[in-house]
Amino acid sequence: MSGPGIEYIDEMVNSMEYWNMLWEKYQWKQSRPMMDAVLTRICEVHFPKIVVDLGCGISESLETVRNARPDAHLIGVDFAESAIEKNKAADSTIEWICSDIRALPIPDNHAGLVYGSHILEHMASSGDVIQAIKEMYRITKPGGVVVVAVPRQMYFFEHTQIFDWDRLIGELGSFNGPGEPVICYQDMFGQEIIASTIKRKWPAEMMNGSH
Repeated sequence: MSGPGIEYIDEMVNSMEYWNMLWEKYQWKQSRPMMDAVLTRICEVHFPKIVVDLGCGISESLETVRNARPDAHLIGVDFAESAIEKNKAADSTIEWICSDIRALPIPDNHAGLVYGSHILEHMASSGDVIQAIKEMYRITKPGGVVVVAVPRQMYFFEHTQIFDWDRLIGELGSFNGPGEPVICYQDMFGQEIIASTIKRKWPAEMMNGSH
């Protein structure tokens, strides 16, 4: 199996070694206009003081957030050390953390906005997807916003999870208690779904660790 310019074996795909090799070789920035528009609007309405980008890679989205909320504390998280090191060299004003998003070294109820753009489709299992969303909710403060974006199809060989409206709404909304809305958007080509919800409460089963 091959990536852009590098040969990989199947079991390496989506591993830490895989993404470290990728980000060491490439310097491209990922621009996602629809996600940027959603994040900008959320910043204008909710005024988050702390914003966390999970699976940030080498991304422009935190620059978008900074333009909308210049006084916010920005945190970028990725498990590829090569991406984090490049980010640190490019912008030392952002807090960069090298971590697996399934076990974040970030306190409970910490951020006003937590988002992950095109990371869930790379998870090895549904259990990993749930654990990642659980961590997103854990570090989001009550009244804060959780946002995820996923493709509607498997476009690349790294994609191991397929999402539709029902799955994304169900998995994101299941952590927020009954009756809490999940707002969804899709791009004009129907290739991307973005879902956002406000963390109103922390269900008892989550506090008990049984979800």
